[in-house]
Amino acid sequence: MTLDEFKAIVAGNSEAYSGVAPESADTIRTVESALGSRLPLSLVWLLCEHGYSDACGVASLQGCVTDTLRCRRTINLPDGYILLNDWGDGGVVLLDARKLDCNGDCPVVWTDVGAVQTLSESGQLGRDPEFFEGFAEWSQSRLDQLRDE
Repeated sequence: MTLDEFKAIVAGNSEAYSGVAPESADTIRTVESALGSRLPLSLVWLLCEHGYSDACGVASLQGCVTDTLRCRRTINLPDGYILLNDWGDGGVVLLDARKLDCNGDCPVVWTDVGAVQTLSESGQLGRDPEFFEGFAEWSQSRLDQLRDE
């Protein structure tokens, strides 16, 4: 999905994407520096323009940094993976920033916690992960889930 297509989805669902605590360009630079990876343009745009919401698909960038660096240190999570959410028994959501493309997007993976350990040990994701082509697709899946509730 292109950034313009994602912007149209957000505009058409403004109530679901009306968030709190928008991020700044300075915060984004600080987070990217701490993680050693660029964030997808769609994520940056959403957080800077609308802030955090249920449809956003990310609880907090500071939490992403803290959780990602902890997992890199404790279980050797490979560089380039960013832990977007840790929902415990609900699984973990990883951004694969190693695969940032020329459009400024990269895949998102939703999998169980055990698969993260496997990834750390073997470099492979096991246990039937759910893949999303990019952050916009991940966020749209969150929007779809909200509509179903």
